[in-house]
Amino acid sequence: MYDRNIKMYDEPHTPVALERQLLAGKLNKGKLITEQHNNSYYLQMKTIKDLKIKHVLEIGPGESFIPKYMKSIGIQYDTLDIVPSTNPTYLSRLEDADPSMIRKRYGAVCAFQVLEHSPYDRFSSNLAKMAALSRNYIVISIPYSCFGFRLSFKTFRGQGKRSKYELSRYFPKNLPNRKYRPEYIKEFPWACHYWELGREGFPLSRIKNDIISQRLRIIDTFHSDNPFHFFIIAQKTES
Repeated sequence: MYDRNIKMYDEPHTPVALERQLLAGKLNKGKLITEQHNNSYYLQMKTIKDLKIKHVLEIGPGESFIPKYMKSIGIQYDTLDIVPSTNPTYLSRLEDADPSMIRKRYGAVCAFQVLEHSPYDRFSSNLAKMAALSRNYIVISIPYSCFGFRLSFKTFRGQGKRSKYELSRYFPKNLPNRKYRPEYIKEFPWACHYWELGREGFPLSRIKNDIISQRLRIIDTFHSDNPFHFFIIAQKTES
């Protein structure tokens, strides 16, 4: 029997609580001001700015803070999402999107903590769609099930005169994949992590090889201050 008042295994919320958040329009709200997410938001924006991109498409914009802010500083920022309340440019799942029906091409196509919400057998095809919509870069972050440490040392010699030194090491946990009740997956397929980097069967080498197989060249990888958020920047090797 599927009890909607409890959560089991790796389910993040009870079905009743998740449904309540949806109906109240509070799903994913407030993440910007949480320690687990604020540095990741900063890195998303800084990465786009550093790449000197003027036209961006983000898959799954979450609470939509980043699109609004990036537009305010002059970047044309479109979104693709299944949630109408985010007012996406394209109302669709990535799996259902047809790049040939989207006339624009973007300097970067991004997906932050999104791709794991589809089974891994769709990872390569989702990357292929992102690459088809991009003229140059693919920027993603994915969950990394890991453990490790970070040592950070900062110096301050005045406004604008700061230095930061870091040493970090992270290692995969190699835990079994996350588990959910079948009914939970059916009711909330978008709330499940079907795979995570660092779990059994998902080493970094596999993820990198599948990215490279889409004719993408990985130019940088890094963790957020929240090591669970692992960023990968890739560039198309052909037009």
